[in-house]
Amino acid sequence: MAAKYGVVRNAGAVACVAATAKTILQLAIPASIRVRILGWGVFFDGAVVTATPAFVQLIASSTSGTTSATTPVQMQPVAEALQCTGGTNATVEPTVAGSNLYRAVYVHPQAAYAERFPMGQEIIMAASSWINLRVNAPANVDAIGWIDFEE
Repeated sequence: MAAKYGVVRNAGAVACVAATAKTILQLAIPASIRVRILGWGVFFDGAVVTATPAFVQLIASSTSGTTSATTPVQMQPVAEALQCTGGTNATVEPTVAGSNLYRAVYVHPQAAYAERFPMGQEIIMAASSWINLRVNAPANVDAIGWIDFEE
């Protein structure tokens, strides 16, 4: 690995419809490399204190679905460009890849959740794969997420 650090994130909030799984963010791994997932997170803009928490998943998929393109941002000033691409706000959900659910948490819609993986315990994504941040909230809420990675 060339130790190129990047982050893919939503440019703006993604509307999540009540009781409907929604991929708010995707990182597409190119055919030529493997990628190390360093961390991830999600923020909500809920306004109701008594709201039921949203179910949030960091999960691999076997298809890309249909998303709006978003460009990952390189976090270090190196000459080589990032090879990964990003997607946001899926209009066609990606197909979940078997049991490749890396994380699942409940997050209150007035809160946020972030996780940084310990060194040596990061998720390694194979070439030609996708990792997604998917939200299923009981009530309408907007979400913003990010995935930190290393190529």
